[in-house]
Amino acid sequence: MYGIWNDWKKEFQFGIREPTKAKASKKLFKRIGKDAYKWRFEIREIKNTSKNVKGVKTMKKFDGYEKAEAFTGEYEKMETGGYVCKILQVKAEDKDYGTLLRIGFDILEGDKAGFYKRQFDKKKATKPDAKWPGMYYQTIKEDDLRYFKGFMTAIEESNPGYKWDWDEQKLKNKMFGGVFGEEEYEIQQGKREGEIGVSVKCMWVRSVDAIREGKYTVPEIKRLNGNNGAGTRGQHNNGTLPDGNFFAMTDDDELPF
Repeated sequence: MYGIWNDWKKEFQFGIREPTKAKASKKLFKRIGKDAYKWRFEIREIKNTSKNVKGVKTMKKFDGYEKAEAFTGEYEKMETGGYVCKILQVKAEDKDYGTLLRIGFDILEGDKAGFYKRQFDKKKATKPDAKWPGMYYQTIKEDDLRYFKGFMTAIEESNPGYKWDWDEQKLKNKMFGGVFGEEEYEIQQGKREGEIGVSVKCMWVRSVDAIREGKYTVPEIKRLNGNNGAGTRGQHNNGTLPDGNFFAMTDDDELPF
C-alpha cells in the first residue's frame, strides 16, 4: 500500500492508502490540489499500517488467528436413529470383570456417512492431539456372556461368512447396525461448566438388516442420574468410562489405540 509522506513532519498524512503510487498521487491532488507539488510531500510505501499513517486506524493483530477454528454458524450434529456403521479399529483390555473392547467406528451409509471423520478432521486442523470421536465400548463379563454373545451375533449377521473366533483384530472393517440415542453429561469446562449437556451416541448394536428395515427402537434419553431404561446391561456406549474414553490419533492414521 502507498500513502503520502510528509518529509517535514516525518509522518504519513491524509489517511491515503492505495495499492499503487499513481492512485495515491491522484487521491492527494483530489484532496489538496496544487499544494501536492510542495517538496515536503512524497509518495511512499506504507510498511507498518498500524503506526505510520496519521488518521488511519487499523486493528491489532492477534496471535493464533491462523490456527483458530473458523465458526461460520454451520454445525453438523448427530441425530438419533439407526445407522449402518463400519469398525475401523479395535483394542481389547483386561479388566477385573473380564475384558473391555474399545471400538473405533464411523458411519458408513446415508446422510451421516463419514460423520466422525469430518468431526475429527475439523478438530485436528487446530488441535494436533485431537481425539477420534466415534467410539463404542463392549464389556465381556466372564460370569455373564449373554450380552457379548448378542453383540457378536449382530456382527456376524451383518457380515455374511464371518464367524467370531476370539481374534478381535478381525473385527476391523466389519459392518454393524448402530442404534443412536441421547445421553446427558456434565460439562467439564468453559462458561457452562457444571451444567448438563446432551449428546447423541451409539447405545446399542444390532444387525445391518435390522437398521435398513427399520426394525429397531430409539431408546429414551439416558439421564445423568441413571433413572432410565436406556442402554443394555453388559454394554457401554461411547460415553466417558472411569479410566478415560478417547485416545489421540497416531501419525500413521491408525485410530487412537
